[in-house]
Amino acid sequence: MFRNLKHLDLDTPVTFINASLADLESSLGVYVTIHDLTGILCSWDGKPLLSRRNYHAHPYCRYRRNHFERQCVEHCSNQVNAYARKHSHAFSTHCFKGVREVVVPMYRQKQLAFVMFAGGFRRERDECPLSAHEAQSRYQQLTLFQTEKMDQATRLLKMVGLCLLQLVEQHSVQSIGADPQEDVSPGSQPVDRRDIDIRQFIFNHAHESTLRLEQLAEALNLSESRVGHLVKEIFGQTFQKLVTQERIKRAKSLLITTDWSMDLVATATGFGNPYHFNRTFKAHAQCTPGQYRRQHQRTR
Repeated sequence: MFRNLKHLDLDTPVTFINASLADLESSLGVYVTIHDLTGILCSWDGKPLLSRRNYHAHPYCRYRRNHFERQCVEHCSNQVNAYARKHSHAFSTHCFKGVREVVVPMYRQKQLAFVMFAGGFRRERDECPLSAHEAQSRYQQLTLFQTEKMDQATRLLKMVGLCLLQLVEQHSVQSIGADPQEDVSPGSQPVDRRDIDIRQFIFNHAHESTLRLEQLAEALNLSESRVGHLVKEIFGQTFQKLVTQERIKRAKSLLITTDWSMDLVATATGFGNPYHFNRTFKAHAQCTPGQYRRQHQRTR
């Protein structure tokens, strides 16, 4: 006897990854959070590949979130990310609210791309550090710590992270310099080694504010003038325009998925300073970054 399972969408990568994360959460009783540090987890038009995953969603983590925002950002966004930049291996963390999580840093090109969290856990003997009755009640909803369950969450996070990196490599690199109205699915772009090398270089370095054409020329072992003509010949646009388009795409994703300041978004996406970011973004999107965020950011 055989049963057809074609109702499961296993061929659409984004759907498959989102469903896999939901399965992980359901089976282990955890919540998965992903910090996209440079905005690479997005489609060609800047829409996030993963929805509503930039914030820790457990009811206890969300208890008076606005009140504890500064401390939460300091721990999860600053301390954890700083540790992940120095240690490429998975680790666990224990925050000031008494929440335990597993953390899996995902690297590409020797640079930290995004950080994945699974939690929250508590040990049976742990006590809630917050005194309010509602906080105490929510704290009891945290999943009891079990080494096996923590290890399972770590392995599954790593697997999903590798799938995300593969998807990003195929989809985002393909979209650089492409017409948004055209099909940018893997395999739809011409297979030209120089084309691929230029796309890969821009995708790998777009977040660097010092990125210049001469660096691409050095990477391709060609003169700067020759590379400038080559880029225009292949893409019909200048190198700087291609880089700017990639940065705008990433900025759109971060504006939707985070509450980062314009300074942070500008730095993460390679614009360098908020003034240049605001001016360039407005020229491309016909609205300021703040207006774009208000128009597109979902209520969390």
